[in-house]
Amino acid sequence: MKGRVIRILSGFLRALFDRLNYCDMMSGLRGGDKMSKMLTLREVSESLDLHINTIRGYVKQGKLRAVKFGRVWRVSEKEVMRVRRQGVKK
Repeated sequence: MKGRVIRILSGFLRALFDRLNYCDMMSGLRGGDKMSKMLTLREVSESLDLHINTIRGYVKQGKLRAVKFGRVWRVSEKEVMRVRRQGVKK
């Protein structure tokens, strides 16, 4: 029962979060201060041209800030841009 509830909530949060990203993209929430799009670890690995296990390691070590929604990790586009410019934290 507990696992089922978690899966339902996870799906709901993922859909809500995706909807917020869409609304932000279309209308510019917060009076012009746009929220950063959230990417999956796979999207981040493709963007940075690194293996997904490397990205997972960076998240686990705290070198890449990420948020977990249910079973899916998300990284802000701003964080990916920071890593591109500065590299990962040491």
